[in-house]
Amino acid sequence: MARSAGVPGVKPGPELATAEERGGTGPESRAPPPGGGGRAFPVVPQSVQPGTFLPYTAGGEIDGGRQGMSTPDWRAIAEDLNAHLAKRRLSSQELAAKAGVDRKTVDRLRSGRAVRLQTLQWIEQALDHPLTARLRQGDADTAPNDLGGYHRTAVAAYVGEYLSFRRSFDRPDTLVASHVSVSWDTKAPGLRFVEVQHNRGQSGRAYDYRFAGEVLIPPNLGVLHFVVRSGDGRIRVFSTSLPREQAGTLYCKGFLLTLNEITDIGFYPVTTPLFMVKLPPGTAREEIERGTGVIENGDERYGWADGILRDTERKFIPGRK
Repeated sequence: MARSAGVPGVKPGPELATAEERGGTGPESRAPPPGGGGRAFPVVPQSVQPGTFLPYTAGGEIDGGRQGMSTPDWRAIAEDLNAHLAKRRLSSQELAAKAGVDRKTVDRLRSGRAVRLQTLQWIEQALDHPLTARLRQGDADTAPNDLGGYHRTAVAAYVGEYLSFRRSFDRPDTLVASHVSVSWDTKAPGLRFVEVQHNRGQSGRAYDYRFAGEVLIPPNLGVLHFVVRSGDGRIRVFSTSLPREQAGTLYCKGFLLTLNEITDIGFYPVTTPLFMVKLPPGTAREEIERGTGVIENGDERYGWADGILRDTERKFIPGRK
């Protein structure tokens, strides 16, 4: 499941909790930027008001989304759909209600006309029947149902590099920034992610933390789940909204749930608001690494990031003002 592609030199670890997540037993001192200076990264937006959703889109609506893809055989899909509805004695209205789409959309598909690929996947899941078997393309372009059954073209805009920001679990007025890389896995179809955090202790010793897992996108819910599974029952997950665009930048906002460990107490679950910012294509790895690590109150990025996290807390945590 886990892959280290795209993050050279970082070795996977068996634990789901980083040293910082184990109750402060590890270092979380701020690493000085190269050259003693460095710029804030990414550029601090002038406003943190939410923008518009970036919804699932068909391949033709995403730049480069159809590279290597074939056109669905809509007539063959219609034949399969009509035969399956007749076999199960389902009407267009009943299927539309189960799939959460308009009846006219089902009728359109039944007549052999094109619909959005994500809409097709919702209908497939409502039927529990793989109409996309009629697509003239390999299974390497469709994630399994336990990941959400999404198609590669429908999620092409989510592939790329991100900076993730969250609160520290053991230091007040301190944030942690990490690098999240999202890619499509052709061997085990679906989106995969790798999260890397670079820290440096007060002694000067450097620490690299790495998590790798799967991206689950349940249909009709408008959320992304980034899930790490340990193989022994433990999980680490952060769930976010679909990306929203603001001033040309894509944001995903949500919460992280993981494990923390405190001496003489052991592991317990902890949570924090979190948001991710998608970086421009071609951003140098050195620049990304300078953007990760600890952000203390007084850093020029702190007010911007803290404002976004506070806004999330006010909206979604009962009793927060």
